[in-house]
Amino acid sequence: MTGTDPSGHCLEDLCIGEGIALYEGAELLGEGIEEGYEAYESWEASEAADEAAEASESDYSYEDDEEDIANAKREEARYEEERYEDEEEGGSRSSRGGRSTYRSSYRSSYRYSYRGPTAAERAAEAARAARIAAARRAAIRAAIRAHAVKLTHSIGTATLSVTHSTQLRHTDPVTKLKITLSLAAVRMGATDNFYFSGGTSDEESEGCGGAGWVKYGERDKANGNRATGVDACLTDGSMDGGTPSNARGVPGYKWAQSYATELGVSDAKYSVNACHLLGDQLGGEGVLANEATCGRSTNSARQDPTDPGRPGNMREFEDDTKAEVLSGADVHYHVEPMYSGNRTVPYAFVMVAASTTGDLRTDVVPNVIYSPNRHAWVNIGLTSCSTCTRSVPAPGVR
Repeated sequence: MTGTDPSGHCLEDLCIGEGIALYEGAELLGEGIEEGYEAYESWEASEAADEAAEASESDYSYEDDEEDIANAKREEARYEEERYEDEEEGGSRSSRGGRSTYRSSYRSSYRYSYRGPTAAERAAEAARAARIAAARRAAIRAAIRAHAVKLTHSIGTATLSVTHSTQLRHTDPVTKLKITLSLAAVRMGATDNFYFSGGTSDEESEGCGGAGWVKYGERDKANGNRATGVDACLTDGSMDGGTPSNARGVPGYKWAQSYATELGVSDAKYSVNACHLLGDQLGGEGVLANEATCGRSTNSARQDPTDPGRPGNMREFEDDTKAEVLSGADVHYHVEPMYSGNRTVPYAFVMVAASTTGDLRTDVVPNVIYSPNRHAWVNIGLTSCSTCTRSVPAPGVR
């Protein structure tokens, strides 16, 4: 999937750019969608004003019918009260016409009161509702398309991919598309994580076969021996044996520390981690096939006092997964670092947990460090360092 042609890569009638715009996690597109709503609301307000003007020109009023019925009911109550008083005195006023007066008035009011819309009125209202719905869709779509053109131009000729491996086989096509769109948004500058649950998986009937297992992907020798991912099946008895991370030999780790210093952090060792792909609390080992250079707040709770911290870090996803396993479920678990070109520091981590309960959770976590100098989050897998020995963490850069 490429972003060069907005009409060339479509899901139904929405293409890749519009898909990114529609995806709720891409908050940078909120302005365009709001413009669409405002256009729709302006149109609907004008329709309501026209309708009110038409109503004011008519002598007919629903309130008049309701008032007639209310008056008739008050007349009935007054008649009943007078009849009761007469009966107390030994007489009867039923022959005086009180009852017949009520019946005549009530029948007249009821006969000519509004009985509801005619078939023609119902058809006209349905047509009006359809016009409003169509106008709303058109206004929102127009705003989305305008922003989608900008997005697809910014993607350029870059290829968008979810993963180079097949470990995401347990996710449905819609979830895979969401992952792809999320990664595209990260590559275009989004720094918030993209978490979504739901979707479908085939894990409801497929557990771990009684015992958990872990498979680390082969390191990518052609690109600096960077880690490629991990696939695991987690059970209550398989999460022991995790070991702490070991930064020695992790590609791009020292480069990231130098870059963190350029970004203005108070102490680089508190801002850069060697991230477990499979967390140690899930049984992951501190080995190079299971580690990638990452920002501390991407990984877990902040340590640098200048770091504001981030919700939705990798540790939170891991803790939720562990709780799911301890509740009695088996969980197929996949984490994959996503790289730009031959860089050895990823720009995001794709995390997927598919449970035997049928629950499917996914998170796309950008690899970022907070820069006190820029007062912003910076993606260390996409940007360049001007003061480092090498501007980017290419193969061979420690």
